[in-house]
Amino acid sequence: MNIQEFITFHDLKSENLKVFNSSEAQEFSSTDKRVTQDDINIVEKNIGCKFPQNYKDFCINYGGGYFGYILILSLDEDGEWFIGNIIKRFSHFIPKDLIPFADDQAGGFYCFKVQNGEAIEDIYYIESSGSIVRCRFNDFFDFVITYAYNDV
Repeated sequence: MNIQEFITFHDLKSENLKVFNSSEAQEFSSTDKRVTQDDINIVEKNIGCKFPQNYKDFCINYGGGYFGYILILSLDEDGEWFIGNIIKRFSHFIPKDLIPFADDQAGGFYCFKVQNGEAIEDIYYIESSGSIVRCRFNDFFDFVITYAYNDV
């Protein structure tokens, strides 16, 4: 799935979910600003890792923070959920070959696998216990669709 397909999906699906449309939506709305490609280039240089295009496209179009029922780490250096701050804060917990992109709000993180300085859409989950589990998602958008729109 690419960003245009995701935007279409989001527009259709979020229309009927209270988490995106009610007064409660303020609690579950993005809290970090959208970024530009120039912003992303700076973050990638500082972190030393290229991010997957789908994740970058999401951050350009939606920013970061709460998105539906999930929390996506942002590329906004001034944001509350800036990926660089999370990496620093949890460097003792997150292995160097994984880079977090989502916080489960229960002590765990969803991460991209890093190979040769590039994060790929091979997604792993680090449980609060420190156990690492490989997830079966097709890509970043598959992950977002699975968790953001869960109306359970």
